[in-house]
Amino acid sequence: MSQHSVVADTASETHPAYTGRMHYIEGYEPVSFTAPHSSLVRARTWIGMGMVLAGLAPLGMLLWIGAMQTRSASFEFPTTTYLIIGIVLAVIALGVGSFLIYSGRSNYFRYRKETGRKN
Repeated sequence: MSQHSVVADTASETHPAYTGRMHYIEGYEPVSFTAPHSSLVRARTWIGMGMVLAGLAPLGMLLWIGAMQTRSASFEFPTTTYLIIGIVLAVIALGVGSFLIYSGRSNYFRYRKETGRKN
């Protein structure tokens, strides 16, 4: 029997935390997913992207309300209320999502500033 385990060694697969100044060997190009400055391993970035995508629903609602207002002027549907709700939801989703994406990429922006690299 072999004494080697087939279970993945998760301790060696974790991503190092970004602390201090980045020190890469000249010419080394870090892989984006495993680099300590990567935005892809941060939950904030992915939640922000989801919020931006969720902001498309209120924008579709605004398009629908706008079409309803131009089609017929006499109906009993409260278009102004739904228009305000759509605008508020779109601004919140897109604003919060953009902020989360920007804050999720803060380590990458610090990396670019410290190293002068663009990748």
